[in-house]
Amino acid sequence: MPENTQDEPLQDIHPTTTDDKAAGIVQQVAADIQLGNADVDVAAEILQRAKESGVEMTADEASTHAAKISGDSK
Repeated sequence: MPENTQDEPLQDIHPTTTDDKAAGIVQQVAADIQLGNADVDVAAEILQRAKESGVEMTADEASTHAAKISGDSK
């Protein structure tokens, strides 16, 4: 059996900033909205996903991102 095997998934392979992570969350929510989750509270969804990912974000920041998504999806 080989000694140098990867037996578990790697996490945080590439360093990212908190801003990069927040942008990724916003992009994921925007994509989900385009897939038909239109009746979701966008700001609440962004805030929840940020919390789950350990990304600090205020409700005001989430609302600002949500407004941009809403503007993009029209």
